[in-house]
Amino acid sequence: MLIEKHVTLTIDGKTASLSDGIYIYKNDRNIDFIFTITDTKFKFNEYSGNILVESSAKYAVVKVLKPNGTKFTSAKLPIIDNQVVLTITQEFTDEIEEIGIHQLQMQLWDAEEGRVTLPPVRFEVLKPLFDDEV
Repeated sequence: MLIEKHVTLTIDGKTASLSDGIYIYKNDRNIDFIFTITDTKFKFNEYSGNILVESSAKYAVVKVLKPNGTKFTSAKLPIIDNQVVLTITQEFTDEIEEIGIHQLQMQLWDAEEGRVTLPPVRFEVLKPLFDDEV
């Protein structure tokens, strides 16, 4: 993708936060959100702060609860260079009911079907001034 946004997802106990807000508009598409996940609550020895470096996580699944109650679950996303990449497609934001606050939650999986669920964060899909003709 040519359009990408790097975001750090910081875990602190049972809460999580983003280093920068995520705001996109209805019908935005082909955007890669590149997540680096850090855990500032627990650091052991030479722990780098990047939970993906220290864990045996092989892939992630991203779940999104949309404002209209629709549930989205991604395919298994490989963890590459200690980052998770979620691509926003046109179908993700093409309905008027998808405008508003979305909740996003990741699950990290190891090679043996072990899983850890991270606390949710929020992002927003905004309404443009007017819809495009095409």
